[in-house]
Amino acid sequence: WYLYNMEGKRIENPVDSEADSDTDVVKDNEVEDTEGEEEITVTAVFELEKPVITSPVKNGEEFTIEGSSQKIEGTVKKGTAKVVVNTYTLQSFKKGDTDWYYNASTQYKNLEKGKNEYKIYAVDEDGNKSEPAVITLVYGEVEEEVEIEEDTTEEPAVSDTEESDAASSKDEESTDTSATSEGEGELAITEPNNGEDYTTTDTKILITGTVPSNAAKIVVSGYTLTSFNLGDKTWTYNTDPKYSNITAGEDNTYKVTAYDEDDKVIATTQIVITVEETEEVSTSSGDVVVD
Repeated sequence: WYLYNMEGKRIENPVDSEADSDTDVVKDNEVEDTEGEEEITVTAVFELEKPVITSPVKNGEEFTIEGSSQKIEGTVKKGTAKVVVNTYTLQSFKKGDTDWYYNASTQYKNLEKGKNEYKIYAVDEDGNKSEPAVITLVYGEVEEEVEIEEDTTEEPAVSDTEESDAASSKDEESTDTSATSEGEGELAITEPNNGEDYTTTDTKILITGTVPSNAAKIVVSGYTLTSFNLGDKTWTYNTDPKYSNITAGEDNTYKVTAYDEDDKVIATTQIVITVEETEEVSTSSGDVVVD
């Protein structure tokens, strides 16, 4: 029946015997073409296209930034369901939008020293990804690989005294706590033992200290203090075997580093805490450090 009707042929209504046999039968959602031509509706199929990067440079280019953050902007084809940068789905982008942006920042932990590559994908409703558009941000100095020629000449002999002096000089450089900051105050450990190396039988110790006025972040042996904020004048750090940050029977070194708002090192200092083993010392461990 459908094919007859679409070809413009006339058929009798098999239900109504009184129906005029010359009357066209037309159902819902079907069009009667009085000129004998078919009317066809075509629905366009959405096809993914690679995103376009408009700022700060174009696709495939590098851009060197001076600050600790950079906004990346671009466009996508209308109808794109999502925009993904590396593995992060942009929350600010909604289906129907054509513009997108992404903030790279040391504060968000998505910008590090050196070269940072960002791949931007367009995603359709079925989760299919387009080919990526790529941009590289260069933050700070990039270490260049230097080819070192092998030196076949023999080194002059070094006396025991000279070797000892060289090692002593190197140790002094590594533990130098002189302030490189333009802010007031200094990075120092005040407790325990006024910041001097300390021997104890206790494993639960509160380490405290002072900071330069422009310190924005304090890191103790790789752990960033979450309780410290820009403007604070002091900092604290707790040791406990359950945090896996102190061990009985060993020398425990705690290196403290202060950073400014541009994530540059201001100053460093350290303390060594030796814990003597006792029968009551707990050696349990955990995963979280609490400051």
